Amino acid sequence: MGPLTDLLTGPQLLQPGRRFYGVDIGVLVTDVTLPRPVGDVGNARTFDFPVLYHAVEGAPPDRVVEEDPRALLEPFLCGAAKLVAYGVAGIVTTCGFLASIQPELAAGVTVPIMTSSLMQIPAALRSIGPGRRLAVVTANGRTLGESHFLGAGVTPAERERLTLIGLEDCELLYPHLMNRSPGPLDVAAVGEEVTRRCVRVAREDPTVAGFVLECANLPPYAASVRAATGLPVWDAVSMTVQLWQAVRRPC
Repeated sequence: MGPLTDLLTGPQLLQPGRRFYGVDIGVLVTDVTLPRPVGDVGNARTFDFPVLYHAVEGAPPDRVVEEDPRALLEPFLCGAAKLVAYGVAGIVTTCGFLASIQPELAAGVTVPIMTSSLMQIPAALRSIGPGRRLAVVTANGRTLGESHFLGAGVTPAERERLTLIGLEDCELLYPHLMNRSPGPLDVAAVGEEVTRRCVRVAREDPTVAGFVLECANLPPYAASVRAATGLPVWDAVSMTVQLWQAVRRPC
């Protein structure tokens, strides 16, 4: 067969049984309607590969962030199973607080699942060397706790090298995250709000050598944080791209 035939038919026989094909990564979305600019995991234009979304009904962000997400395990397992049935090769989510049910979700699906950018912390800490710290920027520093870090595979010793930056008192961002603001999202103003917090922490603690953005709504502001601090940023987009490279990178 020539190149055109290969392009049209592919090198292997294609098995039937699905309503559509060609989806790489599935995304479990919390039950919310909020503005999602490019860069947000919930905006498909963020990625250079096909993604498929599934909204988990009955799982609004306040239940995941401000309550115990372990009470929502079953609906997230059902959503993950639907994405697998649709043919995705890997799954991510739009809320890093779901790290607390990472072990159960991973055990309950047949494809790799990464619930939270917090899962990048162990590797990021090893990349910056001893004596240096990571700042974890989280939607809510009051409710992010032991179960989330343990679910993400972060050990107690590694937690000692983390500085939390909670955004629960942000006037612009947090109401949008919790779906409590009916107005439009001022992307530039929110970016300034988030970046100011990160710059202040970096100035106050010179041992901070990088940032991990817990919230999957924060990647649109990662470039601003990098530019203002000169430090690396790990987030839900870098995690999703890493997962895609593992399961579907063509070469």
